[in-house]
Amino acid sequence: MGKKRRKSDDDSGSRRSPSPECKMQKSSGRIGFKVPDPPKQMTVKQLREERQKLLSEHFGYSNANNPFGDRLLAEPFVWKKKNQLLQAAGQKGKTTVAALMHSSKSKVQEIESVKRRREEREKEEALMQQQREELQREKEREHYADYAQKEEIFHCVNQLRKTEIRIEQNRAQVIDLIIKGLRIIKGERFEKMDVLPVPPHEVFENYKEEPMTVAMIEELIADVKLHIDTDTTIVDVDFQDFWRSMLLLSREALERAQKRKEVLDELAKNSDPRVAAQAAVSLADTVLPQIRDSDTGIVLGVARDIEALLGGKSAKELEELEAQIRAKFEEEDIDVAYWEGILNKIPHFRARAVCQQTWQLMTQRAAEIEREMARERALKEEESARAGEGDALGGLLLEETEARRLAREQQIKEDAIRMARSVEKNVNPNADGSFSPELEPYDEGEVPPPVRGPHSPELWPFDEFRHAEILAPEDDDERRAALKRILIQKERQKRAGFEEEEEEALADAPGAEAEGGGAEVLDPAAKVTTYEEFVKKEKKAGSPDEEIMASSSEHKLSMHYTWEEKYRPRKPRFFNRVRTGYSWNKYNTTHYDHDNPPPKVVQGYKFNIFYPDLIDKTKTPTWFLEPSDTPDTVILRFHAGPPYEDVAFKILNQEWQTERFRGFRNVFDRGIMQLYFSFKRYVYRR
Repeated sequence: MGKKRRKSDDDSGSRRSPSPECKMQKSSGRIGFKVPDPPKQMTVKQLREERQKLLSEHFGYSNANNPFGDRLLAEPFVWKKKNQLLQAAGQKGKTTVAALMHSSKSKVQEIESVKRRREEREKEEALMQQQREELQREKEREHYADYAQKEEIFHCVNQLRKTEIRIEQNRAQVIDLIIKGLRIIKGERFEKMDVLPVPPHEVFENYKEEPMTVAMIEELIADVKLHIDTDTTIVDVDFQDFWRSMLLLSREALERAQKRKEVLDELAKNSDPRVAAQAAVSLADTVLPQIRDSDTGIVLGVARDIEALLGGKSAKELEELEAQIRAKFEEEDIDVAYWEGILNKIPHFRARAVCQQTWQLMTQRAAEIEREMARERALKEEESARAGEGDALGGLLLEETEARRLAREQQIKEDAIRMARSVEKNVNPNADGSFSPELEPYDEGEVPPPVRGPHSPELWPFDEFRHAEILAPEDDDERRAALKRILIQKERQKRAGFEEEEEEALADAPGAEAEGGGAEVLDPAAKVTTYEEFVKKEKKAGSPDEEIMASSSEHKLSMHYTWEEKYRPRKPRFFNRVRTGYSWNKYNTTHYDHDNPPPKVVQGYKFNIFYPDLIDKTKTPTWFLEPSDTPDTVILRFHAGPPYEDVAFKILNQEWQTERFRGFRNVFDRGIMQLYFSFKRYVYRR
């Protein structure tokens, strides 16, 4: 441990005098040869610079900018205590600048290798995650293979349902009338058998006497695509050729509509006559498109000949013509441009032919079904008319027969009664129910007067009817009607007097907050609700913040009444509730939360008192507030009159909210006295 070394050997060696070899090298320039330079020893300053360079190149760190906040990052770390311990043990080797530089480079290489391994591991994990996700998607596709088909079916069914709704509401669109026509072809019947007024390929330029807009055509294309390559509905299976043809024509119409819109927009922007003329020509081309290819250079006259050639052919004839044209291409000396122009236009005219044929079938089938429905309606009306005549005739005959039978039975009964009376009076006045004695022949002087026949009506003295009032049937009806009018007028006056008395009683009643309150009678003639029905209904509609008051909450009163001897007094039944809730004042919000709420407080009451058997129903039950034995409570007493005794409850003595929108209710309806109220809430404000 002797004297402390001030500088390393490398530093001292770097400051030594030049060696003989260096002197020889300097002098060798004069004698013509050069000795190679030995490796230079790196100084501490150079080591510091190299470390700084390594950190900057590989990591982008510096003493001023690094995530560790280390201002001496480029300085080598020296473990002084360890070095002292090793030096004391004699195990510390000589530390050179080259060794430090080698150690720094090896650590940088190690860090780079660790980074490479981490990146490779991350790539492997990403690849494995991608493979797992792909495998999961494969499983989901296998599991939900039919979801796409179900979704497509769902959209098609919704489209058909929307069509039915729009047809029922008389706001059918083009696609709705097309679907309706196809369903008519399949034999379905509708209330109105109307179809498209024009063929489907003409509706683009003549929809309600004006061309269809771009948005309308795009919506039509989206609806048509739902029916292609599907067999969801009845209009999809047998009409795929029609839907594909309709899609082709719709796309062509969309191109024309877009071009027309661009021309009209350009025409609206520019006022130049030449631009207007060009726009008019372009607009005419869009309205009546020329069957012409600009690349082939077919003139307008030839294009019209092509249109005349293809326009009147059916779909099958166009297919045969297409096959013939393709066979012509193998021959020599033909006008390729002309035949290619025809070949390019065949799909358009074939689609038009398919749509025209389908539309004709729609109209024909609709007319047939409409004629069948008209015949069926006529037959039904004829049958109903016959049935009505038969029922009327049968009813008349039945009524006449029944009347005759009843009249005959009544006549037989009356005749039997008369016969019995006649026999009893004239034949055997002393008849006592036993057999009559044997008859003996009379002498000529003892012959009795002749007896009336049993069918003769018994005559009554006219004096009995002298003072009776006999009215004709018409006079009797008028008298009854007049009596009925008088009774109705008396009943109205009675009700009007009852309402006036009730209004006077309500007007003279004291205020609710002072002594008592009278309830409002909603409907005196309404059906009285029973106690059981009301309790059952209230229990279903009850709020979780409301508690049912027990029967023991009633405050007993000791009172006597003058009508106890005549009527049996009894307590009314009641079904009451106490409204409770949380009071989130400053203290409660500080010490409680919604998971640990504060104690509930009473916020109001709901009283339902039942008076179904009031003796005097013209007097409305009332209630009164009376002082209690404690200042924090008050007695609420309900009074209705005989045969019901007063019932009272002890409630909190707080100020009420008497606004209707605050829940206040003071009503007597259907035999129930209802008093609902809430207490006012006081909020502290500075």
